[in-house]
Parts: sequence; C-alpha cells; structure tokens
Amino acid sequence: LHPSLQPPPSSACADTTLLGATCGGGATQLLRLKSSLLTAEHRVVSCAFLQLGGLGAGLCDIGSAEAAQEALLTVQRAAAAFKVALLRTIVDDKGVRCLLAGGVPGFAAEDDAWRAVSLCAACAEEL
Repeated sequence: LHPSLQPPPSSACADTTLLGATCGGGATQLLRLKSSLLTAEHRVVSCAFLQLGGLGAGLCDIGSAEAAQEALLTVQRAAAAFKVALLRTIVDDKGVRCLLAGGVPGFAAEDDAWRAVSLCAACAEEL
C-alpha cells in the first residue's frame, strides 16, 4: 500500500473505520472515516406522486408549454405552503408527474403524511 494509505497505529484508530473502495481500473483505496460519519439518520417520509392531467386533449398530453408551466407553478406554490418538498418533476410519454415528500430534512413535522395528502388534494381542486 502507498504510505498515505497505511492505517494509523491501533491507539489512534479507536474512533475511525477503514473501508475498502474499488476505484477505476480495479485498484483498491482505503478510506478512513470517523465512526460518527457512518451512522445514518433514518427518517419516515411520506411520498406522493401527483399526475398533472388535463393539460391537453388526453390525460398524458400537454396542449401548451404555458399550461404546463402554470400547472407546475401551482404545485410549487402549494408545496411551499404545505411545507412539502417537490423532489422531482417527470415529463415523458406518461404525462407530467411530480414526486412530493414530507418528512425530508427541512420539511419534517409530525403531520407529514397529512400535509402531503392535503397538498395533492389542494392541487387537484385548483387544477
């Protein structure tokens, strides 16, 4: 091993963990991580998919860019009002869909599921 990748003496290694990571070309590199970095934070999140229909002739059709833009702005405003994260907007042959989540960092509260569902209901009513 390269000298910079040698593990420290065992006394200095009490709060670190060595991980092997495969790099390009099959080389292996050792990574030193503090044990506090290895502890993951687990959260319960409430996810919702919201399909934006009625933007064109069919369910998956988009009549105009202006209609799609206005619908997405409505979802963004509602997401901000309900403190739900708009994680992804998907536009493909299945139409326009939004992935929403309550409970992610910055948006966590005890009523995450209620806020995510209420956001979808508000958007369905407004759109």
